[in-house]
Amino acid sequence: MSCISCPLLYTICKQAGEQFCRRYAELFGLSAVAGRLGTAYGPMERPTGSRQTMSQVTALLEAGLAGRSLRIYGVERFRDVCFIDDVAEAFVSLTLAPTLTFPIYNVSAGTAHRLSEIARQVAELVPTLAWQAVDDPAVADLVVHAVSERGGLDLTRLQQDVGFTPRYSLDEGLRRSLAWLRNMQ
Repeated sequence: MSCISCPLLYTICKQAGEQFCRRYAELFGLSAVAGRLGTAYGPMERPTGSRQTMSQVTALLEAGLAGRSLRIYGVERFRDVCFIDDVAEAFVSLTLAPTLTFPIYNVSAGTAHRLSEIARQVAELVPTLAWQAVDDPAVADLVVHAVSERGGLDLTRLQQDVGFTPRYSLDEGLRRSLAWLRNMQ
């Protein structure tokens, strides 16, 4: 059973992991904090033995570079996509903070974009990307189900406690990701 077919199980496992870390820290006098990550994308994103599905951003960029067209289901759904350098900066800030107020922090761009908006921006950067919206996930190459839709995560805690504000706009993150992918070819 994959996370796509059972998003509730994925959520339960993530929350259980947060609780496990919190309890372990309490028992052994340690500090622990959880970062709830939005959709990260950017350089170094590639298939590995434990991860075969790339972010929607990387899937769009790779399809454009390969001259493939994509059928997209859920094209009007929102995603909070965050460039990996911002993700790293947020986690470093949390790790190095002398004190933190909360046990859980959202780590993301704090802004949601429709998948269609992301696809249009990618197509501007990579004109060979052709995509179309489809109504049936079974025929789609890229799928965002309603249960996977994500609005912009609230970054107030992260901003207050460590002064984090994302530095990379969607456009800049796409450009940097594209440059890395082109360099990898």
